[in-house]
Amino acid sequence: MADTAPPAKHNRFDDEAKNWDVCASNPTTVQSSRLFFEAIQSRFPSLAQGQEKSKRALEIGCGTGLLSMHLAPLLGEYVAFDPSQGMIDVLKTKIKDMPQVKPVAELLEDPETPHLSGKPVDYAFSHLTLHHIPDMFASIQCLAATLAPGGHIVLSDFEASSTSEDFHPKHKHHDVERHGVVGSEIEGMLQKAGFKNVKVEHSFDLPKKKEDGSEGNFPFLIATGTK
Repeated sequence: MADTAPPAKHNRFDDEAKNWDVCASNPTTVQSSRLFFEAIQSRFPSLAQGQEKSKRALEIGCGTGLLSMHLAPLLGEYVAFDPSQGMIDVLKTKIKDMPQVKPVAELLEDPETPHLSGKPVDYAFSHLTLHHIPDMFASIQCLAATLAPGGHIVLSDFEASSTSEDFHPKHKHHDVERHGVVGSEIEGMLQKAGFKNVKVEHSFDLPKKKEDGSEGNFPFLIATGTK
């Protein structure tokens, strides 16, 4: 399925894909993906207990699948979208024995994409992606349209604060749309998109070395809602 997608535009993530999973060079995404998975498990016990293996899910901004590889074994089908071909190529090397994972090298902008086979999903996940998206509400609306009634949206990103600009080194600021997300804004967008039982809450704190060598501590939010 993914091989029919047009080539994705080259970006810095293509260049970083090869070493993306190496904790020594990329501790932020490796550690935060694990912590987000733990946060998901605590909020969705039926998923954590392996009771959702007939369900379908998608993830936007999947990268090399650091989160996908945790979640996909708990689900029946997992469509992993990322606009970086380099990231998707790395993911493909991991899933030879995981036919439920369908990697797609594109940005999900159309809920009618053929990669979803015209069928709704039960979960829509995103981690460390919202701060890169120019129009967050449009993306949330798109995810809402992919979900079946009763389906869940589960979003994660670092919280905007007086120090959140230090999350990325300055040479990466050019492709960052916002330095963290604001909980009340995400909550309002989810409600406006029609989600019920919306919750936006603290998920975990992530220690991270800043560009000047000092240690920072960045809070992450988890946002959930039911269609």
